[in-house]
Amino acid sequence: PGFSGRQPIPPLEVFVRSAAGWGLHNLEADAADGVVGHLFPGTDADPSLPWVAAAFLKAPVTSLDREAFFKRTRWMRYYGDSGALPGLNYASALQQPPAFFRDKIVFIGGKPRVQFMHEETDEFPGPLTRWTGEHLSGMDIHATALLNLIHRDWLTRLSRRAETLLVCLAAGV
Repeated sequence: PGFSGRQPIPPLEVFVRSAAGWGLHNLEADAADGVVGHLFPGTDADPSLPWVAAAFLKAPVTSLDREAFFKRTRWMRYYGDSGALPGLNYASALQQPPAFFRDKIVFIGGKPRVQFMHEETDEFPGPLTRWTGEHLSGMDIHATALLNLIHRDWLTRLSRRAETLLVCLAAGV
């Protein structure tokens, strides 16, 4: 009482039984530019959607201690803005041949672009939005985070020594 916060609402049991797993859809946008920059691991009790998918795929990173892994800040490496990862709308997906989705990772979701005033959106600026004007959906961001985890392709800050050396080298040039 007296504290506000978010409480995860798990899916209905019928979906949990028939799914490989479920995870949190939280995306924390940076206050300055609105870009989702950090990989979000979730918690031990409620892991993030990309972490659950990576664990299902037996990505080596998920065998590490998640708490220790995320003590160091890890930023997402984006592979491009909207359209970098292929997407289909529901009507097109239903017209694909039966084996089209075999051996593929599929994220289903999204929210229509039309929103009511003060409604949360599922579109976020990407690193190239300033130049392209296109935004990324939450599913694009989760798919990117999953690829980062599978390929160990995230970004981290250089060590203090490496940063100092780089600044001195740049100043010398």
